[in-house]
Amino acid sequence: MYFKQLVKEDLGCASYIVGCINEGVCAVVDPRLDMVDDILELATAKGMRVQAVIETHNHADHISGHGEIARRTGATIYIHEQAQAEYPHQKLKDGDEMALGVAKLRVMHTPGHRPEHIAIAVSIWRCLVKRALMPSTTVSLSVSCSLRMASRSTPRTWQVRCVDAA
Repeated sequence: MYFKQLVKEDLGCASYIVGCINEGVCAVVDPRLDMVDDILELATAKGMRVQAVIETHNHADHISGHGEIARRTGATIYIHEQAQAEYPHQKLKDGDEMALGVAKLRVMHTPGHRPEHIAIAVSIWRCLVKRALMPSTTVSLSVSCSLRMASRSTPRTWQVRCVDAA
């Protein structure tokens, strides 16, 4: 799994890249328009193509880069069903899930900041390892980590490599 927080200090805006390096796919969360080139360069450098762009809410403090990323990559834009978005998108609702290789994203509708606001729980849902004494036995590990997407303080990068047992 790959998780990277990108922060623009001027407005305190944060964008996120979350995905799976092994599968070469990722989602971008809350991209600012002036961050699109950096986001796409980073995804490419990690060998991932952007499959989804997720907006946690309608942003009044900056211009979103979701349209530019979708145009340049073919990614689908996702936003909560209450957002009343007038651009091409797929509607999200509480409990929706998206798999990006080993990364699993789950939508939690968290109105407050905005009526359509969502939080995204990210977990590692498939990681196979071989046991040393019995190489033919595959053990499935269930690892879950909740990453709080609202934190704007310290940029973080999480990278977990899972190798499927052959």
